Formats: sequence, C-alpha cells, structure tokens
Amino acid sequence: MTDEEHQYKPDTASHPGETLLETIQTLGMSRSELSRKTRIDEDVLELVIAGHAQITFRMARQFAKVLGIPVSFWVKRQSDYNAFLERAAFGGHQDVWIEVDGKQQRVLGDPNMSEETKKSLAEMIKAATRAIQNGDFDD
Repeated sequence: MTDEEHQYKPDTASHPGETLLETIQTLGMSRSELSRKTRIDEDVLELVIAGHAQITFRMARQFAKVLGIPVSFWVKRQSDYNAFLERAAFGGHQDVWIEVDGKQQRVLGDPNMSEETKKSLAEMIKAATRAIQNGDFDD
C-alpha cells in the first residue's frame, strides 16, 4: 500500500469558516474587529464563516498575522475541505496519481483503473492543456 492509501480521509468535514469562527470567539474578538485588523471586507468574512466562500492564501496570511495561527494551517484546512467535497461528489472515487509528460498529477478516479485507462486519461489532460494554452476556450 502507498502512503496515499494510508492517508486519513474522514467521512465528514466542516468548512474552515467554522474553525475561524470558533477561533475568534475563543479570543473574544468580534467579526468586525477581525475585519478591521485583517483588512478583509466584513461581508467576505461573513461568507467564509457561513461556509459560502473559501479561505484564500491572502486571507490565510492575514489570519496568521492577526490570530497567530500559521498560514499553512489555514491553507491545509481549506485544501482538506475541498478534497472532501471532491471525494463526496465523485462517490467512491479516490485520489489517483497518473504520469503526464513525465510528471505525477493527481486526479479523482477508480484506484483500480488499468494502466491503459491511465494513459488515455493522461492524453486527455495533455490535449486539454494544449487547448487552454492555445486559447481555444477564450471568448
């Protein structure tokens, strides 16, 4: 088994906005005070706390400065939540690593997919990447 197969993948997850709310409540800080100190619009913070917006890297930097919780914590918390949503959306699919142009790339899929399927998927990813680079999807 690979390290990926041993990785903890919870059946439930909460939005990192809940952690943010618990943190400021523990510190006795209001939402408006957090907004003022981080220079993040209060409406945006409300969306994050309600679970309707993601914590961006910029926000994570501001939270680290004001709350003393590292950027890496906020970024990982958001990433883990996003990964949970991906797994939930794709049922039994899991993270699968395939080789695309000599580099490993993570995709969601059947962990038991054949090498032939992995190669086909890699070709589709390369074709889509070329199309994006060529501007084929621009308006």
